[in-house]
Amino acid sequence: MKAAYDLIKRKKPQCSGTLKVTFSRWLDGFNLTPNQFKAEGTHKIGGKSVSLYAMKAKEVRFYGAELVIGGVLSFVLTEVELNKQKNKADPQKLKNAVKRLFPFIA
Repeated sequence: MKAAYDLIKRKKPQCSGTLKVTFSRWLDGFNLTPNQFKAEGTHKIGGKSVSLYAMKAKEVRFYGAELVIGGVLSFVLTEVELNKQKNKADPQKLKNAVKRLFPFIA
């Protein structure tokens, strides 16, 4: 997650503060709005269903899933989109995000 955040700070500095606040609120268990954290559907991975989410800040999206790892609820980030122009997710970005979740599920 830190590498992705550092990328955002370099490429989209106007979004980095918003993303940091959104992630901090997620960590603290706050209910986030769909403008901050949006469900992007349920997908099958290795025979299991996993819900994919987009953590959002202006035109930046972090795609991943909420998974319990070592007994801790975690957001596993698997795809980043820097220049989101529409509200609808890019199907290829979602496909990549799901594919990269496989090691955490299997």
